Amino acid sequence: MPWPAGRRRRPDARISHAMLIGERVAAYIARERLLAPGERVVVAVSGGADSLCLLDCLDRLGYPIVVAHLDHRLRRGSWREALFVLSQARRRGLPAVVERADTARLLQRGASLEEAARELRYRFLVDVARQVGANVIATGHTADDQAETVLMHLLRGAGVHGLRGMLPRTSLGSWVGLRAAEGIDLIRPLLATWRAQTEGHCRSAGLRPRRDPSNLDRTFFRNRLRHELLPTLETYNPRTREVLVRTGEVMRREAALLDEIVEAVEGRVLRPAGPAVVALARDEFLAQPAALQGLLVTRAAGRLIPGLRDFGFEAVETALERLRDRAPGRRASLPGGLELLDEGARVVLVARGGAPALDGLPQLPADGPLRLPIPGAIALRSGGRLAASRVSRPPGSFREAPIGGITRRVWLDGDRLSSELIVRPPRPGDRMQPLGMRGRRKLADIFNSLHVPPSARARWPVVVSGDEIVWLAGLRLAHTVRLTSSTRRAVSLVLTGEGSAA
Repeated sequence: MPWPAGRRRRPDARISHAMLIGERVAAYIARERLLAPGERVVVAVSGGADSLCLLDCLDRLGYPIVVAHLDHRLRRGSWREALFVLSQARRRGLPAVVERADTARLLQRGASLEEAARELRYRFLVDVARQVGANVIATGHTADDQAETVLMHLLRGAGVHGLRGMLPRTSLGSWVGLRAAEGIDLIRPLLATWRAQTEGHCRSAGLRPRRDPSNLDRTFFRNRLRHELLPTLETYNPRTREVLVRTGEVMRREAALLDEIVEAVEGRVLRPAGPAVVALARDEFLAQPAALQGLLVTRAAGRLIPGLRDFGFEAVETALERLRDRAPGRRASLPGGLELLDEGARVVLVARGGAPALDGLPQLPADGPLRLPIPGAIALRSGGRLAASRVSRPPGSFREAPIGGITRRVWLDGDRLSSELIVRPPRPGDRMQPLGMRGRRKLADIFNSLHVPPSARARWPVVVSGDEIVWLAGLRLAHTVRLTSSTRRAVSLVLTGEGSAA
């Protein structure tokens, strides 16, 4: 059958059609909606049979192509593949971008060889796409690669989303975690094509692919799996690879259904809570089925670190344990530098350098003490204020009714206060005698009993007169400065602005 309409075939192309797979690839592209007619695409070409087959198919199908090749310089003579790829692009009259990478530098930073090469490769491909104005990058991953990926994920322990393997189309912005990759997709037009078919295509098209000797190096996990484990499994079932690919396809469909269900509840459970922070509403979260709970935790981690690869079963189970067992103030470390912080009604997931937003809670702007003259005021974080003033006629009550858990205004006996108050953060061992109580309580116990988020405690305003705490701002008034029948002068303390309501 003839090739689909596209680029005019070169007049010297004398090839056998017996093993060409262009129509198969065209059908897969159409079914998965990978490319629009005439859409520019960056094609990653290593020089091997798979990428060379991909290049040949997309070229003959008439897509505007930019060839991209990155020399990782991991072995001697790798420059020869770069020259080969350039010659292939030149022969077809296609633009090409070839660069060399310093993979060894990433290795010095502790990355594995496979991870370092992968990171450099996709950064390079994204840079090329940006330079040429392409929104799509195509790679030559085949059904054999898919079978290996599904098996790898099974051995490492994965759920539905891991067992689906590679997707025909993936957003690089979320998968790789590169800011520059936003709006650029990775497509795999050969994902339903077997390696034997790409090799047959190359033979029929008169192409002579290069063979990368590193693909035989069994120190790499994927190579051991390819050359040792899979052949062993095929002694049990000769169609093991087909079974793995079929399993991935089934998991892809089930994952799509689960994603729809998760998206329907995600807005009620996961909420942005500051830079690099996601909050999980505890009661709403616990009302979901166990399967959705795990996916919601994974989704929260993915929001903070797109492309996070080590957030597996143990991490999810640790998070689920903490969410089910309420213990305000407790912290738990998770992979990727994430931290889980229990704040009672909510649990926040914080990425490295993140800080939970504390909207509506009074917070000092710095760690040091501030003087509060009477009358006078100090600024709080987020536009709030704490003001002090003298009142000639004492009111009939010690405080106003709390709004949202925060008492905005209290009155104190002015004769029992020093002329100037100090407002400072809590200190270890701080104690006060709350209104109506005989004994003294630790501020830490008061915070716990009122379920104050741990992240809000370090800079909570503590009003001090002399050596005595007279108001834990918005929460507890000291018994020793209460209004009495003998009170002649009162002092009003008022929280206003952002820090006046929870």
